[in-house]
Amino acid sequence: MPNQEQNSQKRESSMHPETDHAKNMQNHASQEEHKASTMSFAEIKQTAAQQHTAQIPRRPQHAGPSPKAFVSSLSEQNNEVKKDNPSVSANDEMQNSTSSGDSHVPHRPQPSVSDNTARNTASLASAADNVKKVTTNASGTRKKDDAVSQRHRKKKSLKKGPERTLGDAPVLHSLIRAVIYIVCVLVVSALAAWGIISAANDVYAFVKDDTEISVEITPDMTVGDVAQLLKDNNLIQYPSLFRLYVSLRDVEFEPEPGTYRVSAQLNYSEFLRTFNHLSTSTAREQVVITIPEGYDVDRIIDYLVNEKGVGEREKYIEAINEYPYDTEEFRFLRELPDNPDRKYRLEGYLFPDTYYVYQDSNEITVIYKMLQNTQSKINDDYYAAAQRMDMSLDQIMTIASMIQAESANVSEFENVSSVFYNRLSHPDAFPYLESDATVRYAVGNRTDPITAEQLQTVNPYNTYVTEGLPPGPICNPGLDAIRYALYPASTNYYFFVADNDGNTIFSETREQHEAAVAQVRAQAQAQT
Repeated sequence: MPNQEQNSQKRESSMHPETDHAKNMQNHASQEEHKASTMSFAEIKQTAAQQHTAQIPRRPQHAGPSPKAFVSSLSEQNNEVKKDNPSVSANDEMQNSTSSGDSHVPHRPQPSVSDNTARNTASLASAADNVKKVTTNASGTRKKDDAVSQRHRKKKSLKKGPERTLGDAPVLHSLIRAVIYIVCVLVVSALAAWGIISAANDVYAFVKDDTEISVEITPDMTVGDVAQLLKDNNLIQYPSLFRLYVSLRDVEFEPEPGTYRVSAQLNYSEFLRTFNHLSTSTAREQVVITIPEGYDVDRIIDYLVNEKGVGEREKYIEAINEYPYDTEEFRFLRELPDNPDRKYRLEGYLFPDTYYVYQDSNEITVIYKMLQNTQSKINDDYYAAAQRMDMSLDQIMTIASMIQAESANVSEFENVSSVFYNRLSHPDAFPYLESDATVRYAVGNRTDPITAEQLQTVNPYNTYVTEGLPPGPICNPGLDAIRYALYPASTNYYFFVADNDGNTIFSETREQHEAAVAQVRAQAQAQT
């Protein structure tokens, strides 16, 4: 039975060759489609071309065989098949016998050559459609791959940065930055060159205005103050450069107070020589000056000019009477009365002491040093004591100068002070202080005996003819005289006279005083 079933299946297979051929074509197309889905587009295209070439029968180069030859060829091929497959031969014989006799199996005609050609054409068309589908799918896949690849390249390009060309914005920005950098370098270089030239012109005064102006150097000015003063008057441009220049010079710069006529054509070195009175090639010679207690302004000036060779008399007088010293620095200057009868404004305030000045020092500098010393000596206690006595500091200094000039012995200062205060306390009985020292100051007689005519000289400083205190101090007192002017002794003395030995005789009444004066004159006559 199995053999019969197998034979039956073989017969059915041999009876329906076109069905088997269609199935084979379908299976082949499915395999091709599956294969195409796994191949690249180039491989699919090549495979389709090969299939198309294989399925289309090629026309032989020579003329085709005749019908008889073609039939004979088919018969020979059929006989060979039968020899190889006996079952096929048996089936053919059965088919022939059935076709010759009565049979309920319908006779199926064999396909002709034209039918085979038609089937081949249909198969080729179906294969072409399958290839087209595969190609379309492959094309879609390729498009997807191209899109993915394009996105990948775009991301990669973003990571690496865009390719810069002359037309791209980054390149343009880089070019702009380069131009800006070059311009900045040129501008900075130009400014630097201009600054160097300007600084050199300021130091050496190559090209400057020659107009002269007056500048005033005050004693308390530093180098920085002088530099700023020159800048404010358009004499220099760079104060900091002037300070640096002074610090780098191997000289000591101490600005000399005074009023100077200068112009912008002076260079830094010339400004230094003008304000400091020095030559940069020579060292300054220092001079020691000693002002004794009781020296008045005239004697101090004579001493400085004639004995020490420091300054000029007229400039000293100008520095004493006219120079505007800082009243914030010197408190005592605020209380000076504006009295036209005053001979020297600063008389009494040039404190007697030892000073160190330069030979070429400015007159204002010398006076300024003395005022600084006075300021340091007179503290707040002196002002408070004067206020308790209902007197000004200038009045105290005037009395102190009279004490200093009347006696050479400090031990006598308190009694001399008491005489002046006793007379001032009783103006009705003693309207005049009658101090010989004031007469000497008024007439300029320092050492010679005072004459009767001199005693009657009308002068605000002559206390024989002027009531009360003189317009101001008559000399520059020391600290002892100032202290006793503030703290006089409590006595009843109203008179005193100095003998030939320098001692002072004090008297309470005029009679006692006249007797003491007669005694002194007799002593003087005896010595001659």
